[in-house]
Amino acid sequence: MAMVRQRGNKFELRVKHRLLPNKIYTSTFDSEGEARSYGTRLEALLAQGLLPQDLASQRGSPNGDTLAKVIRDYQATVPVSALDCEILDLLYGKIGSTRVDRALTYKWAEEWVRSMKIEAHLAPGTIRKRTGALARMLDWHLKRQAKDGALPVANPLRLLPKNYSTYNEHERMLLMGDNGQLAKTDVERDRRLYDGEEAAIRAVLRGEKRDGRQRPLTLPDGPAMLDLYEIIVNTAMRLREAYRLKPEHIRLDQRTIHVAASKTGAARDIPILPVAYDILVRRVKAAKKGQPIFPWWSGADDKKELRRITNRLSRAFGRAFAYAGCPDLTEHDLRHEATCRWVLMRDAQRHWLFRTEECMRITGHKDPRMFMRYVSLRGSDLAERLWTTTP
Repeated sequence: MAMVRQRGNKFELRVKHRLLPNKIYTSTFDSEGEARSYGTRLEALLAQGLLPQDLASQRGSPNGDTLAKVIRDYQATVPVSALDCEILDLLYGKIGSTRVDRALTYKWAEEWVRSMKIEAHLAPGTIRKRTGALARMLDWHLKRQAKDGALPVANPLRLLPKNYSTYNEHERMLLMGDNGQLAKTDVERDRRLYDGEEAAIRAVLRGEKRDGRQRPLTLPDGPAMLDLYEIIVNTAMRLREAYRLKPEHIRLDQRTIHVAASKTGAARDIPILPVAYDILVRRVKAAKKGQPIFPWWSGADDKKELRRITNRLSRAFGRAFAYAGCPDLTEHDLRHEATCRWVLMRDAQRHWLFRTEECMRITGHKDPRMFMRYVSLRGSDLAERLWTTTP
């Protein structure tokens, strides 16, 4: 049972359990909330027969592995998602020299998260992505290291408080005092296309001059950019998924697009809307066999090339959107727009066409919470539904 009591300006946590060394654990925390939160998670782990590394009787990794070695072993053994691979490659250079036995302590986990806030000044969402990728890798490592009959070791990253990535008041004051910086918060974008913006964007991508400007915006591969825009806004595909399409991915007889290279690693099929069908037919006919239907990608799975192309196209869309009079619009906002279009799509009788789980299948979301971040419904959308159903 976990008990918390105040000791001066600190709070002492006391936990009793048969699995603990000497059957008791005590530690001090800066606040009562932190003490109770850690105690709750520790008791939950103990109930599963798990013991944190810093409480285990035998400390350390027997072979002295570093995180860098485990990262490469993990990537070579497990089908890691593209996003996790990218994050782990980044962590390889930043914390790869850390010994695993040190990384398996709760104290190190807390210090690492704090360094991402105070030293790197990362947004909470970025901190969660890095922590999640490393936690999944350590889960795999701990399962491999567990010996028959030995008490499993808990992953300390799973013990972090619920809101560990959010800057607390002390961290906010520290940033403000040392660097004059404001603590970062998660920014949930809900930007969608307003009336007239889509027509303006199409005109810009066709090379038309906007009123009040001396000359039109010149973009390399303008016609391809227009087709890419149409594919993204009518499918909800990610930018990298769209420009990597090859003729064999376009199944015109089935009227579907097969996304083989997804950010999450899971393939999916997307229905082709009539507005995008003719574009895909033309692109497939013009593409050489085995080559992408768009001109930017060579077809090689080179991470540096993909990153360069993605950044280049994102900047090009940004220039086009700014010229069209919507400078706050980003390429990724098109995925928000397309997701909402799938959700709001109706049949000829004005009935809703797809259920939520079907829309998630189209957009490639696995987590309903993440999917809902892309469903940026306007009040007018909801009002229309009300007035079309009210007698």
